[in-house]
Amino acid sequence: MQNSIIIMIDVEAALAERTLEGNTYFVDNTRGLGSLHEGTPDLISRIVGVSNPDGSQAAEATMNWLCLGVANLPPTLPRTFYQRDDGQELAKLRSRLRKANNARGVAEVLRELPPEEPVSAVRLKDGRVQTLDIEPRNIFGHAVTAEGAASSAYISPSVAAIRGEAVNKSVIYPAQYGSPDFIGGGWYWSATVDTSKVGKYSYKIDVLLYRPESENGAILWTPETYSIRSHLCVTQDVLANGFTGLPCPPFLPLVPANPYSTAAAL
Repeated sequence: MQNSIIIMIDVEAALAERTLEGNTYFVDNTRGLGSLHEGTPDLISRIVGVSNPDGSQAAEATMNWLCLGVANLPPTLPRTFYQRDDGQELAKLRSRLRKANNARGVAEVLRELPPEEPVSAVRLKDGRVQTLDIEPRNIFGHAVTAEGAASSAYISPSVAAIRGEAVNKSVIYPAQYGSPDFIGGGWYWSATVDTSKVGKYSYKIDVLLYRPESENGAILWTPETYSIRSHLCVTQDVLANGFTGLPCPPFLPLVPANPYSTAAAL
């Protein structure tokens, strides 16, 4: 069973208040199986450790975490959307014109060119600055300047680590994986769940947010790490036919026989 958790973050508010508390909202895809408090900071994800009628374990469970910014552009947009329409060609033209400094009319041609866009860069953890080949845009798709970058936050938040009680007790085994998915630049966090450890557990999510700053006319994005707590509840149910609700062998749509049987435990 795949449990996907979307972490919605009000990036601008979180950066202003320097906390994820009150600025984070969780949604998962197992509300129909008993997850509680969807769309709030207090989500309790229900992980169904289903079993066969004879008591043997019937399936494993997996958790996946993805971050989205409330005011960010959709992560499904292709990377070419953020590229400058004329940046590279104009840079080549400027370079050729400057080398030909004795050519007739060079100064006039240069004045007619659009002004150079400010550089957008990100500060790495070791302090180095890396220039980005894409420019920040606001929710309307318009390019922004260094002064207006605070409300664009085009660099989506990302999960940096999963830790805490559920990890320490070996209930979940988290790791970062790569995929061709554009969300998170092709990286996401996932965890397998030991469904034999029934009970409610907490865990912490470390999230990277990028603070935009103006530096020498450029937009410099500095990563900052913040943490937020969430919960999961591992339950155990007998597999049932998804149409009749009766116990059955695993060749029809399967669901827990009673998805709300342990709702009180959450």
